[in-house]
Amino acid sequence: MLITLVLVLLVFVLVLASCQQNGENSAAASQQTAGESNAQASSDNVSSDESVPSGDESETPDADYPELSYGSNLNGAFGGGTSSYAEGQKLYPDCLDAKDLSPETLIFLLNSYPIGDGGAEYELTDALLDKQMALCRTFIESFDTDTSLEIVIDEDDELKRALCAYKDITVRADAQGLSVLFGDEGFECSDAVTCDNVLDLEIPYLDELFDYYSIDRSTAVVLDVTGAYGWFIYVFAQGSDTVASALSRAFISVYCYVDSDGKVLFVGGSDISGFDSFTAAAISYDDALKLVKDGTYYRDAYDMRELGTVTDDMIKGCCLIYTTMLDSDYYIPCYCFSVVCGDEGTVNCVVPAINESDAKSALAK
Repeated sequence: MLITLVLVLLVFVLVLASCQQNGENSAAASQQTAGESNAQASSDNVSSDESVPSGDESETPDADYPELSYGSNLNGAFGGGTSSYAEGQKLYPDCLDAKDLSPETLIFLLNSYPIGDGGAEYELTDALLDKQMALCRTFIESFDTDTSLEIVIDEDDELKRALCAYKDITVRADAQGLSVLFGDEGFECSDAVTCDNVLDLEIPYLDELFDYYSIDRSTAVVLDVTGAYGWFIYVFAQGSDTVASALSRAFISVYCYVDSDGKVLFVGGSDISGFDSFTAAAISYDDALKLVKDGTYYRDAYDMRELGTVTDDMIKGCCLIYTTMLDSDYYIPCYCFSVVCGDEGTVNCVVPAINESDAKSALAK
């Protein structure tokens, strides 16, 4: 009897240990999966400006309208990759300065080609793939008509982008635009590329992109924005006012992607001017500022710095941007406040610039 009791207890201990080990393995597997997902999101950011970290899973966007509901310091709603300035970098250009902005209405745009952690959230139809291949062809033929091109669809790519090997570069096109890839080593200019000198340096295919997207480099506006492993330098046409310039940058832009050494990894351009738009009542700069001071704003999900209460003297500037960071299905106008965080640089505090209920009504029509 005693032997039987000992054996039963031994089996119980072994089962308990096995369950505990399985639980630890499961937790480790979950952490690894999350790490791989975040790494994939960062990798996608290099090749597509629309891929963003998923952020706080408790903030699930409504499928029928932009998620504009405010909460206190909503970490996770505004992922990294759109406008996180390091100390010493420029703030937004004057044409995007939102101070004293008080429009009655603003438009927001339907994102026809949203991209999530799992890749494309739109249907990759044969017609769309043909369009991507045509984009590769028309771009190259805009400056070289005496060439034979072989354009293929990258079946291993989540977005099934079109690829064309041309001389010593690769031209790649997706639903929203195209990029010129310089290979793993990138292109090294005579000086490290910055937003101050990007228009003065000889960067291959940049002029061809300006011509293709009809951007006049002599009057263009330059904006630098951090990315996953370096930063994007955007060039776009200046509008007649702050709102027009924000729309201009959202609609059509040419960009360079620069690594930490100042080498260009790729250049490209995008055009979403054909996306459906809706009009909603706007929120003024003053109202947005009040929300930031009250602690009601979106910020980078991966920025762990303690900002505390925001005061007037902490705000370095504010601009109007269009972003898909709040909801991948829409380009939403937002006020982006650059706020000093002690000796740790600046933090971006983002407030939607349109009224939530009015946006819902506009989409319901």
